[in-house]
Amino acid sequence: MGPYLFLGFLDKITAKSKTRQGYKVNNVDQTFINCDANPNSYLTFYFNPQNKPPVGYYKRCCYTPLMKSWLDAGVQVDPARHLPKSYFMQFEMHFGGCGGYAINGYSTLANIQGAALGMRFEL
Repeated sequence: MGPYLFLGFLDKITAKSKTRQGYKVNNVDQTFINCDANPNSYLTFYFNPQNKPPVGYYKRCCYTPLMKSWLDAGVQVDPARHLPKSYFMQFEMHFGGCGGYAINGYSTLANIQGAALGMRFEL
């Protein structure tokens, strides 16, 4: 499915403390308690030029409400500002330590075709 862009965002020291972790959508915290000090919290964006299906882990692990809450808390973009489908990539998200795991196109994200990385900044 590669090449890919991997964005890890949890260090081992923070994961060891088994604290509340997660992300924020439109100023609303989406959280879980890290149950086992697993530091595997990341997003991976796959360019996947040959449209290969994923293998393995996604079939047996970890769909939780946290995997979809970013969609529920999100705000629709005005259709005039939509990006072309080619801008979006297949992705997986993992919040190790009982937060969940999901890959788009399957289970709770079955109707999601892809995601794009956006970085917020002020001018």
